Amino acid sequence: MNRRQGCAGMLLAVLSLPALAVVGAPEQEEIKLGFIKLTDMAPLAVAYERGYFEDEGLYVTLEAQANWKVLLDRVIDGELDGAQMLAGQPLAAHVGIGTQAELVTAFAMDLNGNAITVANPVWAAMQPQLPKPVAGKVSAPVSAAALKPVVAQYRQAGKPFNMGMVFPVSPHNYELRYWLAAGGLNPGFYAPALGDSSGQRQADVLLSVTPPPQMPATLEAGTIAGYSVGEPWNQQAVARGIGVPVITDYEIWRNNPEKVFGVTRQWAERHPNTHIRLVKALLRAAWWLDAEQNGNRREAAKLLARPEYVGADEGVIANSMVGTFEYAKGGQAQPAGLQRLLPPSGHLSLLLGCHLVPDPDAALGPDPASQAGCLVRAGRQGRLPARDLSPGRRGADRRGQAQGAGLPRLCQRAGLSRPSGWLHRRPHLRRPPPQRLSAAVRHRPQGR
Repeated sequence: MNRRQGCAGMLLAVLSLPALAVVGAPEQEEIKLGFIKLTDMAPLAVAYERGYFEDEGLYVTLEAQANWKVLLDRVIDGELDGAQMLAGQPLAAHVGIGTQAELVTAFAMDLNGNAITVANPVWAAMQPQLPKPVAGKVSAPVSAAALKPVVAQYRQAGKPFNMGMVFPVSPHNYELRYWLAAGGLNPGFYAPALGDSSGQRQADVLLSVTPPPQMPATLEAGTIAGYSVGEPWNQQAVARGIGVPVITDYEIWRNNPEKVFGVTRQWAERHPNTHIRLVKALLRAAWWLDAEQNGNRREAAKLLARPEYVGADEGVIANSMVGTFEYAKGGQAQPAGLQRLLPPSGHLSLLLGCHLVPDPDAALGPDPASQAGCLVRAGRQGRLPARDLSPGRRGADRRGQAQGAGLPRLCQRAGLSRPSGWLHRRPHLRRPPPQRLSAAVRHRPQGR
């Protein structure tokens, strides 16, 4: 069994938990989660729309945030219970980069999904540096070496060459800097010991923060000459005819960690069952997004096109989700790596190495972290029997399930020790969906 199949086994086991009655009642039912308008917020939207949050007894508000700093600050201050986060944000907060806070993540939302785009005039100026057979076309990936003479022209004219990225500790920033440096351009240095945290010290190209949804408009206005951002905002530049993607993040860093679901450590410790239930709902959503060879993704693109989620054209959103990424308007090219919304076991290992999720090799106990650890460990070792992995039925009455009959049995059959002290969840009752709010997406308890 390969690593991908092992991860699938672990995920299917998690998906089966709603029918197995092993997680305690949520300590908090009303939940407010934040996100940025990007395609990789899809697990949140799908978990809401398909009732996965409600299946867990959670009534969730999803709120779009202005930028990554606002989102992070609101989670730390307790205004949001959790949020879609950049993979680097929990790590950076832990070591005090930008802000000091204890954040944890138990769920990686996606891999890949970024690209670097340059404005049309910049792309035209890069043409003489491109190989003759592909001049005038995009033969991705394009090296930043083709950009170097253009930056020199800007310098000779006394103009700065500005590019946008979404946040200092974002993969987008690191990918853009790597691409520039590989092409012989200095992306600048951070020098906090010298009082300079701009990241522009000795830079040939000046990088600054721009919120993802504002990237195309900022590019069109001429404020920046290019950017590194997640989808759908590279494809939006193509659709509007204002920019050309030159390389995807998969071509820079294969299967790079992109977004995670983050909460504060204090919140996680106070709400362990709620945290597990949130992650279960998100895992079901991620599985649905990757199921049937990504057959559900066009339906997801239609969902994300709604203004309360991403608010871009459905076709633009679909390009990165179904593997028809356009490097030039009117022409399609399939990049080497599709945006993945079901994290592989290797990425779980990355999070374990960063101490962001419990160590699955630690002694199993009755606490929720150990329950999750059992599944992670069994999935990584490929020892979950297929007969135990059927997803639970939405809305089923689970009162007939024997207390503690599910996950301990899975652990035993996987060759792991049996945890004790399992908690029995309340009977689940389906409720009709509430009236939708215009400013946020919400599930409210009814008849309470």
